[in-house]
Amino acid sequence: AAAGPDPALRAMQLPFRPHASLEAAAVVEILSQGLQDNGRPGPDAGLRRLYEFAHFECRKALTARRGGGDPDRFVRYADSPAVTTLLHSRAFTVGEPTLIPATQTRGELAALRSDVWGWDSDGGEEDEGPRAETGPARAPGAPRALRWVLERARHPGPCQGCFLVKELVLLEHMYLFAGDSGGTTTD
Repeated sequence: AAAGPDPALRAMQLPFRPHASLEAAAVVEILSQGLQDNGRPGPDAGLRRLYEFAHFECRKALTARRGGGDPDRFVRYADSPAVTTLLHSRAFTVGEPTLIPATQTRGELAALRSDVWGWDSDGGEEDEGPRAETGPARAPGAPRALRWVLERARHPGPCQGCFLVKELVLLEHMYLFAGDSGGTTTD
């Protein structure tokens, strides 16, 4: 099989702004690829792309409430575990979206899972074990799972009809904070 396009070239060709023709899985692919090669075509291009594709509330959550309204502040403070897992990762897969129809008060929702390999937690080698702040241990080389929730924007403006990231979180953190919400049984 022929090798795919150069990752650096691929990163330079990714869209920087949402477009109504992009489906939810394509948005997740674009953002994941951009964060893998964050420095192309310019400094922090992947983080700046994520800023453009994220709802204001998501921007605030990813920056611990410090970078929702300004791209430079977003780049400076976007250090949530979900974002740092994707930055400079080696590989990722994106699952099929679960679509939830629009209501009178919000647009269509899409929930997706992505798995990320080769993530770098501290700027060193790939993380191969547990860290107190990230929850349960993983086997060496095991992927980290992310939960993406995207919403099709309904408000008038340049993003109307586009899927925007409403939530991006590590699954292990989601389960850690959700506890036993009654969704599963052990018998």
